[in-house]
Amino acid sequence: IIVNESGHSAFICYRSGEKKLLDIPDEERFIERLEGFQSDSGFAVIDYIPIIHKTPGFLGPLITTLLPFAVFAAIFLFIRGRIGKIGGGSGGGGSIFSVGNSKHKIDAI
Repeated sequence: IIVNESGHSAFICYRSGEKKLLDIPDEERFIERLEGFQSDSGFAVIDYIPIIHKTPGFLGPLITTLLPFAVFAAIFLFIRGRIGKIGGGSGGGGSIFSVGNSKHKIDAI
C-alpha cells in the first residue's frame, strides 16, 4: 500500500501489477484498523502488508513554482518586442519609452 503525501488516498498494488486507488478519510485510523485486522487474522508481524509513505519529488514542486514566472516573462518579452516594431517605416520604432519622441528636425531658414 502506497499512501500519497496528502494522506487522504493510497494505491493498493497487487502482486499481478494491478493498482487501485483507495480514498482514506483518516490515515492513522486506516493504519490502525489494517494492523488490527492482520493481527486478528493471525498474520505474523513480518508478513504484514507494507505501507509506504510517498513523498513529493523535487522537480514537480519546482516546476509548478517557476512556471507562472516563466509564462509572465515570456508574455512580457513578446509584448515588448511587438511594441518596438510598431511605427517601423520612417524613423519609428525604438523602445517602449520612446513614445512621443519625434525624430523630425526643423530646418532653420
